[in-house]
Amino acid sequence: MPDIKGETMNIYRPTWAVLLALLLGLHSACAQEIRHVLLNTSDGVLEGAVSADGKVRTFKGIPYAAPPVGPLRWKPPQSVSPWAGVRKAADYGPRAMQVRVFDDMIFNDLGPSEDCLYLNLWMPANPPKTKLPVMVWIHGGGFVAGSSSEPRQDGGNLSKKGVIVVSMNYRMGVFGFFAHPELTKESEHNASGNYGLLDMVAALQWVRKNIATFGGDPDNVTIFGESAGSFAVSALMASPLAKGLFCRAIGESGAFLGGTLPTKSREQAEDVGVKFAQSAFGAASLDALRAKSSQEILDAAVKMPPNYFRPDIDGYFLPADCASIYSYGRQSHVPLLAGWNRDEGNFRAYFTSNAPTVENFVAHAKARYGANADAFLKVYSATNDAQAKRAAQDYAGDQFIAFSTWKWIELQIKTGRSPVFRYEFDQTLPLPANARPGAEPPIFFCHATGFHARCWDQVIAQLPGRHCFALDIRGHGRSSKPAPPYQWRNFGRDVAEVAGALRLSGAIGVGHSMGGHAVTLAAALRPEAFSTLLLIDPVIRSRGAYVGPWKEAHFVAKRRNRWASPEEMFDRFQNRAPFATWDRAVLRDYCEYGLLADGDGFVLACPPLIEAGIYENSPAPASDIYAEIDTVRIPVRVVRAGKPVDASDVMGKSPTAPELASSFVHGTDLVLTGNSHFIPMEAPALTAKLIADRG
Repeated sequence: MPDIKGETMNIYRPTWAVLLALLLGLHSACAQEIRHVLLNTSDGVLEGAVSADGKVRTFKGIPYAAPPVGPLRWKPPQSVSPWAGVRKAADYGPRAMQVRVFDDMIFNDLGPSEDCLYLNLWMPANPPKTKLPVMVWIHGGGFVAGSSSEPRQDGGNLSKKGVIVVSMNYRMGVFGFFAHPELTKESEHNASGNYGLLDMVAALQWVRKNIATFGGDPDNVTIFGESAGSFAVSALMASPLAKGLFCRAIGESGAFLGGTLPTKSREQAEDVGVKFAQSAFGAASLDALRAKSSQEILDAAVKMPPNYFRPDIDGYFLPADCASIYSYGRQSHVPLLAGWNRDEGNFRAYFTSNAPTVENFVAHAKARYGANADAFLKVYSATNDAQAKRAAQDYAGDQFIAFSTWKWIELQIKTGRSPVFRYEFDQTLPLPANARPGAEPPIFFCHATGFHARCWDQVIAQLPGRHCFALDIRGHGRSSKPAPPYQWRNFGRDVAEVAGALRLSGAIGVGHSMGGHAVTLAAALRPEAFSTLLLIDPVIRSRGAYVGPWKEAHFVAKRRNRWASPEEMFDRFQNRAPFATWDRAVLRDYCEYGLLADGDGFVLACPPLIEAGIYENSPAPASDIYAEIDTVRIPVRVVRAGKPVDASDVMGKSPTAPELASSFVHGTDLVLTGNSHFIPMEAPALTAKLIADRG
């Protein structure tokens, strides 16, 4: 099933649809003003931010070690040089050097850099006087990709539970796990490799040294990670360098106790490093390798086989292999929660190119296991093709992730002298009872600025039996309300990430206004997710019109924010423009789900200052997506509002470039002369028909 770690999905399940609201950290927005907060660490003063809803303090891009560049490349992390003055901590630091490996990874940082040793911290905005527990998150990505800046790594929502959440970037691939005899010789520990794991130790040491300043308890630290992050947790438990830096551990899918990512000896890792230097740079010396640019090193490394650079038994971070350390009880004796997901692998790993039939399942078992095939087939039994496919799926997941995690749990039970808990996550995405997945393409809805996912309810009601998703875009509905500015590209990236997490394939992408801009960018970033697009009066301007954000505050910033009830809001709006022309049921949905409870009243789910900021950034150069539009190869229908409106009605006018449809390779144009910009609100049945016509 799709894994969205570090965030929460709020799923509405009416009988006719599934509406999905992605919460990228926070739930509601009450306060409008974004406040900043200063805090003094051991290295200098940081300026963090308080979230728009006033509930979370965030500090991002905090250096926890010196930049590992130049002579510090392939060395253990070194101390940070203290800074003078105030260091702004509102943005993520660069992610580690990497190429695009996993399509579902979307980053909110300035790009890959060798200067990557930064961490982030989320905490309650109004912490109690008692010390808060601390949770340190380690991202996954096979030790070759990933970043703490991914939206699904956001720790804001978890921090609202009353904890401090810390995440970090660490060196990966050739920069994190390159070993070489010259590195071993220059090391005071007679070790080389494992720099990425040493980075994690440095981050934990930073936490130990500084977390009390943030109100955290340095003696109540839990480390947790997913995939490669889970492997890292198992290694940190095994390493003598990390002892005393945490008191609990959580591993989500994977450990260094199986056949996946086996650790090499230091000598084997050194041999790998020598061969790399010889093949890539002609047996370059260590000085020559350090003189190469980070891009040259990366370009050479990606030509090597998968997992070429990985953790080794260096004698320093890991004095022995993890299985031996755990077997002899030399790991950290801390409580462990570990487990795996139902579908960690794919049946294709077992069948390869063969058809997933019971005959091929049995034949493959006999060919692979010989005399032990009968024992295998008792554990992974199948009497028909469907069972064979399921058994192959289970085996692939067990072999890839589950076995190593199970072995970790068993050894910790045996020698760890601490409580151990195991889980298996098998929740799947619920489907409506009358849905026929696969019979018709799913439909993915993206709303306009200031709206929310439930504004599509009346449209979806006209599409019985269809599998539908509607997303609360960041800043709206029940989604997070991060501090401004709101860049339009991030909306498209969020949509692409959700589409990837849901494993959408061939969906109909429907976007109204801002949502049309977002789903277009998502289709360019993740082309396999969509088979066609319906763009309803999208906010996509003409080429050359993206010259800069508005210089004056948008008038919606003065919009009334507080209401006694949804009924009061409905009564006030129903006879006013532009709401007077809306379908009454749509307007009720707009009011009912567009408010959040706040004390004895309600506030807008999209705060006026956020809505205004989004409008103001619409003509910014960064909002220009024509380069991406040129890459979209699927059919696209652009529906434009053509109803004459009063000159003062700026909200009812069409914001769409008249020539937009012709900018797509397979674009068609439709003008609705009887509708204003608010087409889905005015005509939900017509909107549903336009969608049904797409597939």
